[in-house]
Amino acid sequence: MAMEMARKIRRMRLCDQMSLHAIARQTGLSPHTFRRWLEGAG
Repeated sequence: MAMEMARKIRRMRLCDQMSLHAIARQTGLSPHTFRRWLEGAG
């Protein structure tokens, strides 16, 4: 489940070029949480 969400967030950020705050609003997660996911994946 976490990997699925990480892939979704990565796609939203890189392909859809959404801001971190827009992703936070859409997913209900803190921007700080998935910022760590994006930095770790990159």
